[in-house]
Amino acid sequence: MNDSQLLLRLAEANAYLDDAPLPEGIWAPDLALQEIERRIGMSHQANEQERTTTVKAGDPGRSEALTPRRRPSVPARAWLASAVVIVVIGATALFINREEQGLIAGQPPGPLDAYVAALQANDAEAAVAVLSSDVLPGFTPWLVGSDTSGIGVTNCRVTDVEIGRVVCDVDMGPDFFYTLIGGDRETELYANVGDTHIDLIDIPNPDRNVAGVRFRRWVEEFHIDRYAEMFDSSASTMELTRWTEEAAETQFEFLDEYLAYLASQG
Repeated sequence: MNDSQLLLRLAEANAYLDDAPLPEGIWAPDLALQEIERRIGMSHQANEQERTTTVKAGDPGRSEALTPRRRPSVPARAWLASAVVIVVIGATALFINREEQGLIAGQPPGPLDAYVAALQANDAEAAVAVLSSDVLPGFTPWLVGSDTSGIGVTNCRVTDVEIGRVVCDVDMGPDFFYTLIGGDRETELYANVGDTHIDLIDIPNPDRNVAGVRFRRWVEEFHIDRYAEMFDSSASTMELTRWTEEAAETQFEFLDEYLAYLASQG
């Protein structure tokens, strides 16, 4: 482990409260500090060995120092002290920054919290305003059109400090269209979080969901005349969902009929 990696270890250790469970690979603060103490001890031991090396002289009962005995230089001691101070200050700064973003409690940080609040309000315009990029063009408005009023985002954790990559657990809520038709309610959200905006990397969508595929095929079989309002079957795209708020809202027109169909199939 080099000095940069040690700094990151200590920074990560300081980013969690004493009573919070530590993710795999994150050191407890005492382990990070023990590593610093071990390195200081190794430095002192090396200096001690250097100044005690001896060689026999002409007199059999006498030894002379090969290397003059000397204390560690002031610059060396100052460098070591400065390094420890830098580690502590760096870790404390990162701790404060993460605390301000809400990551210690596992809640969505800063602009991601604003994004989730907009989804809960079913406000597509406000949600898009927080984005610097979306998963796909129109994906967030489509989410809102599918009813995200009950969405919950918890257990957010940093997976890449350098780019601000955050992964959170997501409960799409009881009123989300794909929850209502039997889809997976729990998923994950991946985003790069900046000071004011987020890059939304992914929230697994219905094209990768069995319930979503079944609904699309049902529409294709029984309501082909309305199919194009909700889905895009062009050969140029693998994402068959039509990513607009209007397309998502149209799905609800078929909800009761589709649920009755599912019930009839046992």
